[in-house]
Amino acid sequence: MSKRDDALKAVQQNGFAILGLSADLQNDKKIALAAVKQNGLLLFALSADLQNDKKIALAAVKQNGFAFCWVSQALKSDKEVVLAAAGQPGFELDKVGEPLKNDRDIALAAVKQNGLALRELSANLQNDKEIALAAVKQNGLALLELSEPLKNDRDIALAAVNQDGLALWGLSADLQKDKEIALAAVQQNGLALWGLSKYLQNDMDIALAAVKQNGLALEYVSQELLSQYSDISGSMRIFQNPSSLWFISGENGGPHSNDLTGGRNFGHKP
Repeated sequence: MSKRDDALKAVQQNGFAILGLSADLQNDKKIALAAVKQNGLLLFALSADLQNDKKIALAAVKQNGFAFCWVSQALKSDKEVVLAAAGQPGFELDKVGEPLKNDRDIALAAVKQNGLALRELSANLQNDKEIALAAVKQNGLALLELSEPLKNDRDIALAAVNQDGLALWGLSADLQKDKEIALAAVQQNGLALWGLSKYLQNDMDIALAAVKQNGLALEYVSQELLSQYSDISGSMRIFQNPSSLWFISGENGGPHSNDLTGGRNFGHKP
């Protein structure tokens, strides 16, 4: 087996093996291609000529989007290369060549992979509903990067809280009062109950959903709701446990006494 064959086999098993090769072997296109297929970040170690080779660049960014940093300037403006990178973790939209910075296809691919890439887009693309919706589906907190009109879009708001309940706190006051949106938010993260109006904190459906998702949400259930579901003798009481968390213990078993605790008495005797 020749030195070249040995080198090729080595980089196919471990791309970093290319770093120990002679300059001639490092500049061998087949060996370089094998290396970046194994680890795209090894594009950084290649010559400028190889970084400008479209086949090698494509293989590198498909393996790791961060490899786009070392693609030649010419290829940073190649739509096929940019689209391949945009769909991978590690891709940085701000590295895209000027001609493609406002390309809608690339923007959509980027936010589908990382919703927060929305902040790198032009105002025009940030105001595109399809792009905004894709962004919040990937990361609900991308909602915070949107214009006020899109923050007030109910479809976008619902998608955002379904992905991250805490996105609720970035919504307009009107949308925060929407029961369907509030319910979706607490089902994803019970602690979103904290940001709701007293009226919604007093809604049994929302309170139950929040506590089922996260027991700590019980601290934010309204006192009115807790007292409403105590039994006649007042045996449902509120205690503060050693972790400073509030919970209900239905010691005498009123009809709704354990609804909010999922039937648990948190260490108290039945």
